Amino acid sequence: MAGREDELSRLHGLLHADAPERTVLVVGEPGIGKSALLAAFLAGARGRAVALAGRCDPLGRDLPLQPLLDGLEVLLRGFGRDRASEVLGADAGCSSRCSV
Repeated sequence: MAGREDELSRLHGLLHADAPERTVLVVGEPGIGKSALLAAFLAGARGRAVALAGRCDPLGRDLPLQPLLDGLEVLLRGFGRDRASEVLGADAGCSSRCSV
């Protein structure tokens, strides 16, 4: 990936580090290639990484965490209710009424 070799190398380095789980946040100005960088990374990760994507609405400044919540919702729906409750923990308040 032209111009993003260092960033791509760093992401792959984090994937292969000793820590079993990591969270990496990729942020930046619109149009600088964040999506392309993640696509290149995921293509080389061979199923060893999960990407949660979110987009900020410039008019939605009253909901700054909405992109994170959108990504988590997609992930947790894939887990199913029992696994989502386990991941969220007892304090999440997820019970039989949860829509996850």
